[in-house]
Amino acid sequence: MNITLRQLDAFLAVTRTLSFSKAADLVHLSQPALSANIRRLEETIGARLFDRDTRTVALSPIGIEFAAVAASLMENVDSGLAHIQRFVSGERGTLALAVAPSLAGSFLPAAIAAFRKERPGVELTLYDVLADNAVEMVRNRSVDLALTAWRDDADDLVQQEVMIDDLVVLCSASHPLASKRSIDWDDLRNTGHIAKKGGSGVRHIIDEAYLQRGEVFRPAFEVDNVGTMLGLILAGLGCGVFPRSSTVSFNLNGLAVKPFTRAVRPRRRICTVTLRGRSLNASTAHFSELCRKHADRHSRRR
Repeated sequence: MNITLRQLDAFLAVTRTLSFSKAADLVHLSQPALSANIRRLEETIGARLFDRDTRTVALSPIGIEFAAVAASLMENVDSGLAHIQRFVSGERGTLALAVAPSLAGSFLPAAIAAFRKERPGVELTLYDVLADNAVEMVRNRSVDLALTAWRDDADDLVQQEVMIDDLVVLCSASHPLASKRSIDWDDLRNTGHIAKKGGSGVRHIIDEAYLQRGEVFRPAFEVDNVGTMLGLILAGLGCGVFPRSSTVSFNLNGLAVKPFTRAVRPRRRICTVTLRGRSLNASTAHFSELCRKHADRHSRRR
């Protein structure tokens, strides 16, 4: 049975007005076009829906039965379209994020809190994974968006800069480096280095810095967790390189935070990362914009 929404709309307009001319005005059709829609609807159903003469229009017995059916169908359509519109506008839906751990514990919580306040109907899923894994999850469509460091090998991705994050050195307050105003790579080469295993954005920067000097980075300790890094550093067993943004979530008692020299000044570009050619839902676009706004406020406070 091939019944169109236009035919249902025309039929319900006539049932409300009991006038073909008034109904035509109501649905913005000419009277002949409205009559044609009613005629095709009656042909499809196989019965007259209206009893009409030159002066009056009335619902037929079949028309009375069909009026309830048509009203229910249109109500379901309107409800379904309103439901879809909430997804289109970003009021409802899902958002899956992959975020580098250094951001997940520092920069990200405030952005998520703002998003939850503005979009309470969106189901949000968060994966705190290393930078390489975050990008891979975007590529295999496991997540909608990643928040991580800029990558050069990314022609298949759309990267939009959120903020610039300087790297700093953490050492124990009693470590020889703690007395220095600023640090360069030679300082780090001559002391034990505590580092996370490969795959993080910071580790990529460190490895590249050593390669540019014709050396291979060989840390004294190579670990998986930031907590382990901080414990080893606090014990005076070496120093570590961290994003400045991540240090706001650390307990820095007994530790010194030292900047790099201006000549060195390693930094990472933090970006939202999405898959090129993949349509973004409104929630993804809104979260990206919230991250940029939050980064602007964060940079002004520093």
